[in-house]
Amino acid sequence: MTEHIGVVRCLHLYGNRLVSGGDRKKILVWDVANGKLVNVVHRNPSLLHKIWVNETKVITASPESPGILTILSYWCIN
Repeated sequence: MTEHIGVVRCLHLYGNRLVSGGDRKKILVWDVANGKLVNVVHRNPSLLHKIWVNETKVITASPESPGILTILSYWCIN
């Protein structure tokens, strides 16, 4: 798991899906069962501070003023 360039700031485990967020505003979705990268969101609009995940959304919060909440929607096909 060497996709992040800088520090990993956020982790959220949802079933077999691990979502990680790092300093370069990059969000990665991993399949924990086989350790493989599933998806990459290259540029979150702001710095990452908090992250929450469910089956169809990744929600991030930023420490930047005036505070930014980002909702990324997706479908996961198994």
